[in-house]
Amino acid sequence: MTDFKVPLLLCLIPLLFVFQLNAKGMELHFMGDVNFTSVIKFMDTELGGLSGVFYNQDTKRLLVISDDRSKLSPARFYEFSLDLRRNHFSVTPENTIFLKRKKGKKFKKNTIDAEDIIILPGGNLLISSEGNSKKKKFRPYLYEFTQGGELLGQWDVPERFKHLKKSGIRENNGFEALTITGDGKYVFVGNEESLIQDGPVASFEKGSLTRILLFEKKSKMYKQTSEFAYPLDVIFNPTSLKKSKFATSGLVAMIALDDKTLITMERSFVRETRKNEIKLFLTKIDTNSTNLIDSNSIDLETIIPLEKKLLLNLDDVLPEMNPNYRLLDNIEGLCFGPVLSNGNSSLILVSDNNFNTFQRTLFMAFEFKK
Repeated sequence: MTDFKVPLLLCLIPLLFVFQLNAKGMELHFMGDVNFTSVIKFMDTELGGLSGVFYNQDTKRLLVISDDRSKLSPARFYEFSLDLRRNHFSVTPENTIFLKRKKGKKFKKNTIDAEDIIILPGGNLLISSEGNSKKKKFRPYLYEFTQGGELLGQWDVPERFKHLKKSGIRENNGFEALTITGDGKYVFVGNEESLIQDGPVASFEKGSLTRILLFEKKSKMYKQTSEFAYPLDVIFNPTSLKKSKFATSGLVAMIALDDKTLITMERSFVRETRKNEIKLFLTKIDTNSTNLIDSNSIDLETIIPLEKKLLLNLDDVLPEMNPNYRLLDNIEGLCFGPVLSNGNSSLILVSDNNFNTFQRTLFMAFEFKK
């Protein structure tokens, strides 16, 4: 490990490569990538496991959550400064904020698995905890914190997500994705993979159905009003494997364009290929989408899942990335970044290096034109 001083690699790329997305009027311009190529020591923590990201418009910093289950260092998130211009993209860690239970105590080992982070109206943070189904079990939670990391409480979520023998979340496949609408009225929560009672996980042959929860702000509180089936793609299989020692897919991040429209991000990985496939989709809730809020299991023959359309496979971006790092890593975080000088939005992506020296932390930036 090394003490952090400056980014290990800064990528400067002009805005020349434009992706015409499969949605009317939408374009993505690749702006650049920043790569941290080893496990880095920062403020007495291992800077890694970066699983979710959110841009704080007030401080002009990125809030980036680590999914360390308080094993290597106490549960925490980081603040990164960023500089994003037409020919320049850089990110620099500036601060570490530890998450604390009531009475100021830090989370003990294997009691939280933080995966994503957003800012609520008024400034509090909402952090999703994926949950755990092995040995010392803890259910998936939605925790509300101050920006200083003090626990304020948790949101009510359905009992069907609690891990039981024949129902609930699967290990490492619980609450993964969070997003909030621009007006702060709606919060979406995405489960990474299907619940046990909703059918098998995605495979090389078939996709699966996971769930997206919708919370609406009523007075001062958020209350769940809807829940929808989200169709996950099959796991990519470029070498036509018949089976794999480890292959996985999941819904890992979302951005709300409004209360009916999301950009969703799916990631799949196959150990034998050492390759991640990352796709962005335009996902819509319409009047036909089945509300599963009262459904503990999914009836495949009667429900109508959300509609989605492929926007971009990040494999298409590889030729534009830094030539030394033309390989996607374990990308899990997605958010709107700062508004650019031309008035367009930006998108920021981040990868979780799993605290492995053979992986890396990857930040990517796009200009988003709608």
